[in-house]
Amino acid sequence: MNCLLKEPSGLLRYIEKNSLFFSSEESVETALAFFTLIETCKNVGLNVRDYIATTIKLLMDGNKNYDDLVPMSVAI
Repeated sequence: MNCLLKEPSGLLRYIEKNSLFFSSEESVETALAFFTLIETCKNVGLNVRDYIATTIKLLMDGNKNYDDLVPMSVAI
């Protein structure tokens, strides 16, 4: 799987291959949102796990300034 995800076209092939296993169109859209978030983190140089953990913690602590939580803002 890692070799497929090293380039954007590989990610699309991976999604197409595995989209057969989703139970609904909504689950495909949810997966695409997560893939987009992951790729955005990689593109701006963030560790994906650290970003998600930090974002969840900030949201649980009551942070309502969502513009500061997007990967591009966190990377600055």
